[in-house]
Amino acid sequence: MEELKPNKQRAKNAVTLIWIVLAVEIISLFSGYLQYVLLQSVSNGAEISNDAANSNDTREQIIGILSMIAMIISGVTFIQWFRRAYYNLHLKADNLSYSEGWAAGSWFVPILCLFRPYQIMKELYEVTLELLTK
Repeated sequence: MEELKPNKQRAKNAVTLIWIVLAVEIISLFSGYLQYVLLQSVSNGAEISNDAANSNDTREQIIGILSMIAMIISGVTFIQWFRRAYYNLHLKADNLSYSEGWAAGSWFVPILCLFRPYQIMKELYEVTLELLTK
């Protein structure tokens, strides 16, 4: 029988990247507030320089790009952890509902991605809990 593959580092990476996504979103919220203040001053009749408008646009673009990159990397690391966890569960439990390949693949199939990852996570949780109580 095969041995379990380590998954601790993948879990740490996934959690760290989720925190990074949260931090980028907080920065984005603050930047959005600064843009709101700028637009409010314009709507109240104040004039702003082209430099102020351009720097606002540049800041928003950079934060948007960072947010997208963080979310993509975070999603990839989560799916790597998820697949490894389901692979390890296959080594310890019989008769699981799906193959371990579906733990990653189900995220990318239209319509199926709305419910299959949940079903796999639910099975992962329930079977792991059952194994731990034995």
